[in-house]
Amino acid sequence: MAKIFSIVFKSFDIAIRYNKRIQKTYSWLESEFGKETKLKTINNGEIFHFLVGYNEDLNIDVNKGLLGFTNSEDWYKKNIYPDGNYFIYKLFKEEIELNSDFTGSRNIWYYFTYDYFIFSSIQIPIIIFKESFKLNSHMFGWMLSSGSLGPENSWDNEIKILPRASILRFNFKDYIVRIQDASDFDFIDSYFFKGSKNILNGSIEKNIESLKISKERTLHLLSGGIESRFLFHSLALKKNLPCLTWTTKEGKNSINSDYAVSKTLKESFGITHFDYIIDDQIQDPGMIFDNFLKFGEGRIDHIFSYLDNFRLWRELAEKNITSVIRGDHNFGRYKTYSEKQSKKSLGCLMYSDIRVDFFNEIAKSQNLPLFLNKKLSENLDEYSARLGLDFRLPYVNSSLNDLKLTFVEINNPLLNNSLVQFSKKLDPKYLLNKSLLKSINDIKIKGVPYAKSHYTENNDYVFEKYFKEFIVGRIEYNLDLGYFPKLGFDEFEINKLRNRLIKVRSKKKSHFNLKEILPKSIKKFLNQFKSENVSDIRIAFRLVLIIEMVNKINKLTQNQ
Repeated sequence: MAKIFSIVFKSFDIAIRYNKRIQKTYSWLESEFGKETKLKTINNGEIFHFLVGYNEDLNIDVNKGLLGFTNSEDWYKKNIYPDGNYFIYKLFKEEIELNSDFTGSRNIWYYFTYDYFIFSSIQIPIIIFKESFKLNSHMFGWMLSSGSLGPENSWDNEIKILPRASILRFNFKDYIVRIQDASDFDFIDSYFFKGSKNILNGSIEKNIESLKISKERTLHLLSGGIESRFLFHSLALKKNLPCLTWTTKEGKNSINSDYAVSKTLKESFGITHFDYIIDDQIQDPGMIFDNFLKFGEGRIDHIFSYLDNFRLWRELAEKNITSVIRGDHNFGRYKTYSEKQSKKSLGCLMYSDIRVDFFNEIAKSQNLPLFLNKKLSENLDEYSARLGLDFRLPYVNSSLNDLKLTFVEINNPLLNNSLVQFSKKLDPKYLLNKSLLKSINDIKIKGVPYAKSHYTENNDYVFEKYFKEFIVGRIEYNLDLGYFPKLGFDEFEINKLRNRLIKVRSKKKSHFNLKEILPKSIKKFLNQFKSENVSDIRIAFRLVLIIEMVNKINKLTQNQ
């Protein structure tokens, strides 16, 4: 339950010279987050850690820190790369060491000079401290096409991201960042892969059962999905964890919603369960958007879950819930029928994949990094599995989880290093369409269907219903001030987009939608024939996200 901004200076004397910058950065953190959560400063005059969302359960001091979860007692020792899902720092006399887990479940950014080394889960304090903003316009295409910053991108060109499955080492003697690939660390005993499917099932459950979890301060987020159900019977039931399901007002009345499925499980197992209506009290869209930027730094466009203006997460923190269980995973993807469909299903569409006529020459020059290209030796199922690990988890899921970390810690047991490694060694037949976890669920819980997404949970629906007026207003404001051309955007085309948004009336959704009753496998097959148009309202929201985030950072740096 914390975000961190840390500065390690080369010496005590050098740190003194930067005292004004330290105070200025802390002042911004206090003004940005101080009313929302507890801040904590830990320092020895040479090393400074600023924590946002501090609680006494955190395992952090000047020289070592664990944000996340591991069962290892030796996680802080040199040359130890433990199991778990986490970010870890270890500061030795001659060396700085940073550890990311196998999926990069917590994004960490770093920047260094001859005087200091910074690592942080928030980008803006780095920009404030270094007193310059070098806009990374290469992420424009990614945000417009995928709704994320994209692979290896930050808002500032000078800020780098710690790769997944990495051990970073740095010292002030040669000023070289050395990054070791940690994916070779072995967490899995070979006997797990011998014998029947039952042995595989048991090995996953044994790993989950061994987790050290405080049931008084932990909540399971129960949805109607496959992974959530697996964690429900393998973890929540066994440790007697309370469960929570959120939905929309209309989704609550749907027989196929997350709420309907969780209600069935509640009645069947007698669990402590809470439901929460996310759109029960919609506040000012501008306020929701501002907080969305505050807590997530505009790294993702998925605003649906925060229609309550983060009230749910504030309430959990007030009730002393310090961690929630989520079901992010690497145990398979649904079958796809083309390379483009694989990318689309994992949020990795590029500017060249979508039908957009306009905007930005830099965006059009967007390239897919070589490590995300499909290999000649891969079939589509293998490519989807690798894209999930190399793109979806570290760049999309981590951004979604980061939005909550000011208030609660996110525990993703299925992303523990050992289970990610386990999933990579499995026969592909167990991963296709998530068949392994689903087969375990079918043994443990019989006769309960999985939920189907409700139309009110779709981002386009949310943008149209709650944010359209705000989006148009923000576009008009920034057009009037001439901000779009300064970023290389075509004013004429953006005006055309604005006019289309004004002319098109929000369509009233039919209560019957064929897509809601079709199995995912059939929808996937049909989607291969669908054009990759991204709706005007979604493109407009992403444009507003870009321009407002850049404006926010520019104001902070121009006032220095």
